[in-house]
Amino acid sequence: MGCASATHFTKAGTSAIINTSPEPVSNWTASITEDVAVFTGMWAAINHPVVWIIVAIILMVWLLPKLWRGIKLIFRKIANLFQTNKKPT
Repeated sequence: MGCASATHFTKAGTSAIINTSPEPVSNWTASITEDVAVFTGMWAAINHPVVWIIVAIILMVWLLPKLWRGIKLIFRKIANLFQTNKKPT
């Protein structure tokens, strides 16, 4: 359950951060990279399951804090769009 949740949050966070860019090249690159990562991960999980689990855990531990900071930054910028800076009279 924990590994599946971490995987989901990693993918969802990456997609949220990448989709904020206006140009399509990063979206295409991310999509192709995700596809290659899935096939590589499937091959590694079948042929070398222990190595795959170790690499997956290391990547998620390294990547999740970065994604969390990026998502918080996005929400902070969205919140700033809706804030009014009126001074009380």
